[in-house]
Amino acid sequence: MFNGRDEQMLTIMLPTPFLTNTQRLTEEPVWEHLEAWDRIRGISGAGTRSTRSHR
Repeated sequence: MFNGRDEQMLTIMLPTPFLTNTQRLTEEPVWEHLEAWDRIRGISGAGTRSTRSHR
């Protein structure tokens, strides 16, 4: 998000399936880490809903 002077105001860090919580590479992608992305997409209506099942 940027303001009227083109200055960054907000940075949101979301999980990636390729890193652990301690920022180490995973052996295999952990697709459950994308749940936050799916929820934000569902709330905002952006894009399409994921085909992954939600808990």
